[in-house]
Amino acid sequence: MKKILLSMFACLLSASAVSAQQAVGDLKSPKFGKTDVAEVFSKASADKTIKKAPKKLKNDQRYLGLSGADTPYSYYDVSSDVQSIDAVASFVPSSLFSKYVGAKVVGMRFAGLTLPEDGISGIVGAYNETSGSVSIVAQKELDEVTSCELNGQELTTNWNEVMFDQPVEITSDMDALLVGYTTANSVPNVLVGYGTGVDGWPGALYLGTTSQSSTASWYGFSNYTLMTQLIIEKTGGFTDDLTISDFKVAPFAQSNGTLNGYVTLKNWGSNPLNTYSLDFTLDGKTIHTEAVNGNDDYAISNDASLLTVELPMPALAAASEHTIGVKVASMNGGAPTGDTSDDAAETTTTAYDQHAHTQASLLEHFTSSYCTNCPNGYELLTRLTEQRPDLKWVAIHGDMSTGSDELTIDEGAYYTTYMAPGYPSAAFNRYYCNYPSVNSDGMAAVVVNYGSEDKAINQGVQVMSAVTDLSKTEIPSFVTLNPTVKFTKDGSTSGTIEVSVEGTGVANAHQYLNDCSITAYIVQDGLTGRQLNGRNWVSNFAHRNTLRGVITNSGNPAGDLIEWNGDNFTWTASKEIPAEWYADGTTLNVIVFVSKRFWDGMSTTTSGDYTLPAWVDADKGWVNQCVELSDIKEGTTAVNGIVNNDANASVVARFAANGAKVSAPVKGLNIVKMSDGSVRKFLVK
Repeated sequence: MKKILLSMFACLLSASAVSAQQAVGDLKSPKFGKTDVAEVFSKASADKTIKKAPKKLKNDQRYLGLSGADTPYSYYDVSSDVQSIDAVASFVPSSLFSKYVGAKVVGMRFAGLTLPEDGISGIVGAYNETSGSVSIVAQKELDEVTSCELNGQELTTNWNEVMFDQPVEITSDMDALLVGYTTANSVPNVLVGYGTGVDGWPGALYLGTTSQSSTASWYGFSNYTLMTQLIIEKTGGFTDDLTISDFKVAPFAQSNGTLNGYVTLKNWGSNPLNTYSLDFTLDGKTIHTEAVNGNDDYAISNDASLLTVELPMPALAAASEHTIGVKVASMNGGAPTGDTSDDAAETTTTAYDQHAHTQASLLEHFTSSYCTNCPNGYELLTRLTEQRPDLKWVAIHGDMSTGSDELTIDEGAYYTTYMAPGYPSAAFNRYYCNYPSVNSDGMAAVVVNYGSEDKAINQGVQVMSAVTDLSKTEIPSFVTLNPTVKFTKDGSTSGTIEVSVEGTGVANAHQYLNDCSITAYIVQDGLTGRQLNGRNWVSNFAHRNTLRGVITNSGNPAGDLIEWNGDNFTWTASKEIPAEWYADGTTLNVIVFVSKRFWDGMSTTTSGDYTLPAWVDADKGWVNQCVELSDIKEGTTAVNGIVNNDANASVVARFAANGAKVSAPVKGLNIVKMSDGSVRKFLVK
C-alpha cells in the first residue's frame, strides 16, 4: 500500500502583500520509492530556501501556537486605516492547549520584519469568554530585537525569544491564550505564516486605534497566522498522545478497486512518534492496517502531519453509501496512551461500478489586473494548457483593495469568495487537493504563482497536471454532455446565446449526481488591457479566456439544479450579450459543466454586520463533467475540441443519425458508443 507522510508546513517563496498570493514552498517530506502524484506534490515548490533557527528547547519544553506559525509565508502592511498600533498577537484557543492544563507558559518567541530595535516586549494574555476581556499575565521587554532578513525572494528567519521571570500556569478556565509583542507604537510589516486561525479566531490581530475609533481595541487583520509561539514546560515532559484531527477519503470508491484516504495526525508528546499503527474499517469491519515501525520518515511530531494510504475495496453495490473509519490501534508497540477520545474518526464514500469518459476538465483561474504577481500565473497556465488541451480555461477576474478590475462580473465574486485563497490561483474541477504542499489554504483553488523562472514554472505545471489527474481519479465522470449552441445577433448592439444540452448518464448517474447542477460559462479570448507586473503597469497585456457571463435559468451562480429523467437529462438556457463580447479580433467560447452545488441560492449566514451565502465545504463542490464549444459564430455550433485522455475508453461502435452502423465518421449527426459504456454525439460538417 502507498504510504506517504507530509509535513503540514510549506516555506516562503516570496514576500509581498498577501492579497497577491505566493506559491507554495519547499516541502519537507520523505523520499519516495516510486514516481506518482504524491511525489510530484512533494516537490511542489520553486527552488527557494528558508533558514529557520534551530530549536533549543529542553526535553520538558515545547512550542505551542497556531498551525503554521513557525513557517513564514508573507507579510502585511497594516497601516491602512490605522492611527496607532500598540501590539500585535494571535489568539490560541483552548482546543489547542486543553491537554496541557497544568503545564506552565515559561516564555514565547516571535519573528517580524522592520521591527523597532527597542521598546519591544513579548506578551502573553489570558482571554475569558464570559467577560470578553484579555488579561496580560506575562510581559517582558527585550534588550535586543532582531528583524528577519529579506533578500529578494529569500528570507532568513531571526527569532526573538523571551523567557518570563514568572511562569504562568495553564488553567481550565482559560478560553484562549494571547501571544504577541508590543510595537513601540510603530506600524511594522507584520510577518505571517502558513495556516489559519481556528475556532472562529483570526490568525493575526493588532491592538490599536483607527480613524473610526480612538479607543484602543483588538482588530483582526489576517486569517493567516502571526509568527508567534508560546514556550510551555511540564515536569517530566509530555506523554506521547496521537490525535486524528482530520480524516478524508475520495467521495467515490470503485467496487473491487482502491480508495484514497487522508489522515491528519498530531502527537502531543515531547518527541516525534515513529512506531504506531492505524486500523481502517469499512462499515465497521477492518479492511487495512497501516503500521509504522521505527521509521523516522513517518514520525508524527507536534506539527500536524498528513498520512495518505490506498485502501483496498471489496465488491460493493453500486450507488451505495459506506462508512470509512480510522483509529489509532497501537503506539510504541502497545496500547494507545494519553487521551484516547480523539483517536478515531469516520467519514463516508459512495460506491460505483462504472463511469463515463471525462470529456474535459474545468480550469477556473482567479486573477486581477491589480495583482502584481498574476502575470506569473498566466505564464504557468499557458504552458499547462499547451500540454493539457483537455483543460478548459476560464479566467475569473476580481477586485483588490488597490483598484477595481474592469473585467469583473457579479457572478465572479461568488466563485472567488467560495474557491480562491487569493490571486493568482486556480481550481481544477473544483477539486480539493488534500496535499498541504499544494493546498495550505483550505480552499478548492490552489496558488499558481511559482515565480518567473523557467524551472519553477515548469515545476508548477507538473504539480497542476497532477492535481488534474487526481481530480479525475477521485471524482470520475458519470454523465456525458452533448451540447449545442445557437448564437444570434440581435442587430448591431447585442446578441443572444442559447445553450441546449443532452446529458447521458451511466447506470445510477442520477444517484451519484444528486443535487448537482449544470452551468454554462461565456468566455472571451483575445482581450488586452492594463495589468500590473511587479511595480509596473503593462498596457497591452493579453487577458486570456476571460469570463464574461454565466448562463443559467435560475440566476444562481452555482447553476441550475439538474432535472433527471432516469439517468439522463436535457437542459436549455439563454443569455443576451452585448456586441463587445464578440468584437473583432476576439474569440467567443462556451464552457458547459456539471458540478456539485456549492450554494443552494437561498441559505445564508451572518458574520458581524454582513449576510453571506452559506457555502458547502470546500471539498464538496467538485465538477463532474465539462465540455467546451469554441469559436462561436452566428448560427449553430456543435461540440468542438473534446480530448480523450482516457486510455481505457475506446470507440466500440459508431452510428449515423438514421441508426445505421458505420465504420468511419459520416456527414451529419454521429452517435459513438465508447468502451466505458458512455455514448457521445458529434456533428460532422
